[in-house]
Amino acid sequence: MTTEEKKAEIIPMLGAKVEVWEEVGKDYYKGTIYNPIMGDNWCCGMGDKDKCMETLVRHAKYDTDANWQLYAIDWIENQGYPVHIVKKTVVIYSNNTISSPSIWNGTKQRFSTKKEAIFEAIYQFSQYLKTKNNAKEI
Repeated sequence: MTTEEKKAEIIPMLGAKVEVWEEVGKDYYKGTIYNPIMGDNWCCGMGDKDKCMETLVRHAKYDTDANWQLYAIDWIENQGYPVHIVKKTVVIYSNNTISSPSIWNGTKQRFSTKKEAIFEAIYQFSQYLKTKNNAKEI
């Protein structure tokens, strides 16, 4: 899976969305994503819903920027999932204690950078939530 495909899975978890821009008309879309560097929402607007989402994915820096990664890790921890990061290893636990089973355990993974390890952990958590939410719907 490519970096862009993984970012496309991560950003909805953190609140990014594409919706009809009511003020402009039903054929115009507004994409919104929280920018942790600026501390506000970043928006794009265009007439194609898919291109709008692609723009949000390109703008999201969860793979390369520590501020974006810290925002995502804080969000995960605020949902009640402890995150433990040591060098290039990331573990996300299933409930409020680090003695609980892990959702993602990167100890057996080999990453070249800490940012790469954190990005993969954020992506894996997004997949865990997606599976968990799908199971609730059944």
